[in-house]
Order: sequence, then C-alpha cells, then structure tokens
Amino acid sequence: MTAYAGRVNQKHYHAALLLALQAGLDDQDSVARARYQALEEAALDALLHAWRLFLLELAQSCQIAVPVQALEQLVQALGGQDRSHAVVNTLLTLQAEPQSWLRQLLDGENGKWLERPPAVSRKAGNLLLSSDAMVTMPLQAILQQFQDFVIEQREFLQEW
Repeated sequence: MTAYAGRVNQKHYHAALLLALQAGLDDQDSVARARYQALEEAALDALLHAWRLFLLELAQSCQIAVPVQALEQLVQALGGQDRSHAVVNTLLTLQAEPQSWLRQLLDGENGKWLERPPAVSRKAGNLLLSSDAMVTMPLQAILQQFQDFVIEQREFLQEW
C-alpha cells in the first residue's frame, strides 16, 4: 500500500468517525444543530481531502510526476503523454452524473450542499444559535460509495 493509499483510508475513517458523532446529536437542541453542522462540514472536508489524496494515489499509479489536485489535471497529464486510463475515464463519467457520489462530493466542495435557508439567529453566551431546520448532505452514502469505489479500483490496478 502506498503512502497515499494509507492516507485515503485514514481520511475515510476520520469522516466515518465524524458522521458517527453527528448521528448521536439531538436535532431539537439549537446548540446540537450548530455542532451537527460543524461535524457535517468537518466530515465533508475529510472526504474532500481523501478525494485529493486518491487523485495523487492514482497519478502515482499512472506514473505521473506532476502533483494533481483535480481530475482535470490528471486527464491533462495523461493526455500530454497520449495515454488514457480506465479508472480516470470512470471518474469522468461519475463526475458528469448528477446523482453520483463524486458529483455530490464535488458539489459539496463548491458549496451547493452548504447553502442553508435564511435563519433566525440569536446569541447565547459565546455561541450563535440558529433556528433553521437542519439541511443535511448525504455524506454517509457518499463515504460508503467512495470507499467501495476505492477498493474496487485498487483491486483493478493490482490486476492491471
């Protein structure tokens, strides 16, 4: 297992821990809603970090020497060498599908999931409490599908 693969697994684990903490919160408590949102955003950050590490893992397996931070950069690096890669092609397909785990994850990075309806806020001590209903991202499903995808692709790359 490469260093990148280990870090991808670690970030998946971190996201799972954050989501487990989030699941135990009472959504009727306004302080709990603030914690819920913070845990949700932290889990999203962990998943996005795992995504970038997976791109680096994939670039390494494709013997791409330049660091990549986006799928498009990996496509360009492969295209510059007149090469393609089945995993990259699969990722491009997933990125184009509106309901795929990858598209939803990238939408979260772009803030689409974090857009919240206007809320009535009040200050309680050092906390800003919000009365809005919680808007949740499908992070548990994204995490599971991302983990499954990574496992399948690693198996594919070992055979390749």
